[in-house]
Amino acid sequence: MADMTASSSEPEASVQEGVKTKKGLVLATEVVLSLVVLICNAVSASWWHGTWNICAMIFSAAYFVIFVMELGKQFSATVLQWLCIGDLIRAVLFSILYLISSLITIGLMVILHFHHLHVDGAGIAGVVFSVIASPVYAYDAYTIGLQLRSSRQPTHRTQLFTSV
Repeated sequence: MADMTASSSEPEASVQEGVKTKKGLVLATEVVLSLVVLICNAVSASWWHGTWNICAMIFSAAYFVIFVMELGKQFSATVLQWLCIGDLIRAVLFSILYLISSLITIGLMVILHFHHLHVDGAGIAGVVFSVIASPVYAYDAYTIGLQLRSSRQPTHRTQLFTSV
């Protein structure tokens, strides 16, 4: 991405520039998918499996803010290294949680359907968006892992959380 102009110091312009990058787009997609799954689970009868979803949305939003506002430039190399490792753990953990919870919920819905009990549409939509969110988090984990493996120097790690 080209260097930012003086007019892009405003928060709105910074968010627009940050979302144009691959990392920013993935983080924004994670936040939106987590919010949609949270809403679907909140109005569904199967709300129990999505309580950890709030954590997914909060952590993804926090990393999105760090990335978009380019706060990674202000951290020391040690803190930035732990921030990158935390981002990798977050992406792997929530990818696995989305996959497991959607598979369990699909199984429960099939059982309810065979017993001629009602399966609500919001629960089905929550499962569909969970199935979509799992590969998005997995892709984020994959790209973070590639960047951490390819760059062993602390100066290259700042590229994970800066849009430059």
